[in-house]
Amino acid sequence: MSVIAITGTGSLFGQAIIKSIKSSSFNNNTLVGIDYFSDTVGSYWVDINFILPDILNENITDSMWLDSILSIIQENKVEVLFIGVDFELPLFAKYKTHIENVT
Repeated sequence: MSVIAITGTGSLFGQAIIKSIKSSSFNNNTLVGIDYFSDTVGSYWVDINFILPDILNENITDSMWLDSILSIIQENKVEVLFIGVDFELPLFAKYKTHIENVT
């Protein structure tokens, strides 16, 4: 059994990813939800849900966001990560190598 994380549990993309996983042969894996808000629809469809610091808030730095992502990945032994929010794509691209090397 693997641990699969999905960001954007409140977005339509994040919810579609969760639904796709649940209707596939991967439905027995542990699903970790990650979002910027609590009580999103998708947060009720995953096994555990985490809240990130809002990267769109000018007081939140890339470093704060990245530390949170890395902590979630490491503590939950995440093996697969799906990105369900479009504004996260540049950040994940920017820190891709770092995330891969640290986790």
